[in-house]
This record gives sequence, structure tokens and C-alpha cells, in this order.
Amino acid sequence: MADSGEQGSDPVVLSRSVEDRLRRALQVALEETKIVSNTARNEGGPQTIATLKVQGAVFAIVKLQVQSTVNLSCRQREISILVARGLTNKEIAQKLRVCTPTVAAQLQRIFRKLDITTRAALAGMAPLFS
Repeated sequence: MADSGEQGSDPVVLSRSVEDRLRRALQVALEETKIVSNTARNEGGPQTIATLKVQGAVFAIVKLQVQSTVNLSCRQREISILVARGLTNKEIAQKLRVCTPTVAAQLQRIFRKLDITTRAALAGMAPLFS
């Protein structure tokens, strides 16, 4: 496991089960995209608005799928978001009024649940937890 203080630009790597669930969620979202797009075209509505709505819906679907798949606690989601904002373990501990080793332990649990090893990978996934 990488040092929880590490920062970098590693790509997000998901475990096979998370990847499969996300793929299924995206397939459903793409089908919804086709339906909304066809409806907008048939009703003469602006396709740009429909596209934006679909993109928002796709993100919401993926976000819900990720949240139900990885099952992070509220505190773990909160720490993930703070990591994405660039806070150090010490800064996160101060903000949450816990000790630094508690933050480090939570990060180790988060990394294990998400099957990742770096803060950068966690930061890439953080928007899905907010």
C-alpha cells in the first residue's frame, strides 16, 4: 500500500467487480440517453438542453452506482472529498477534530475498499462521493 501522504497523477484503477457494475450502469444510462435524445428530436426541443440533462442523469446514475458498490461510510466520503481538495492528513484531522492517525487509518480502509493505492486515485473518484 502506498504512503497515504503521497500525491501524484496516477490513473484511477477500479477492481473488476466495481468496473463491471459501472459498465452496467453506463449501459443503462446510454439507453436512457437514446430515449431522451429521440424524445427531444421528436418534440422539436433544443437538443443541447436534452444532452445536458442526459449528461447530468448519467453522472447521477454512475454516482449512485459507485456509492452503492463501494459502501464508504459518511466519514470516509468526507475524508475522500477533503483529500481531493488537496488537504494533508494533518489538515483533515484538524478540520474533522480527530487525530492524524485516525485519518491515516480511515484512508487505508478507503484505499482497500476502492482497491486503489494513491491519494491521486482517490481524488479522481471523489466527485462520485459528494
